[in-house]
Amino acid sequence: MKCAEVMEWMHRYLDKDLSQDEIVEMFRHIDNCPSCAEVFERLTLLSNELEQLPDVKPPFSLVDSILPQLAELDRSSREQSAVRSEEQVVVPFSRESSRGKPSKGTSIATRTGIGAIAAAVLLGIAIFNMPDKMPGAEVEQRMQDSAKTASDDTKDTAMESQASITANSDGASPAA
Repeated sequence: MKCAEVMEWMHRYLDKDLSQDEIVEMFRHIDNCPSCAEVFERLTLLSNELEQLPDVKPPFSLVDSILPQLAELDRSSREQSAVRSEEQVVVPFSRESSRGKPSKGTSIATRTGIGAIAAAVLLGIAIFNMPDKMPGAEVEQRMQDSAKTASDDTKDTAMESQASITANSDGASPAA
């Protein structure tokens, strides 16, 4: 049984929420584990001291003090919603400017043209600021060189082991 599980069981034991089998198993662990025994002793002392404290009862009900405030909030919110409904003004939706000026650039063609110009400007900036040589291009060449070197090393190792096997078979004398 793990100490973490025993810690949980200690709290359940103090709450009188353990079965008889669990209690026996918990005490077996506590008997063999000094750190859990110390924690259990502290928890037991703390629990006993807390049980000795007098019961605290508030002088008035918390609910009774909150209910009148909630009723007042409801009353004030109803009054505000009634005032708001009287003040609501309907604003007509139209494409014309409210200031009397004709609006510019509201057509889809105008918006599309502006977007195309912006994209062309960004593309031009990117092209003129592009480096002559891409820094990541060297990585692929290095990877190919590394793979070739590893392949060559593997071939050399295979050839050496083949040579040693051949030498051993040639030099071995038959047993008489």
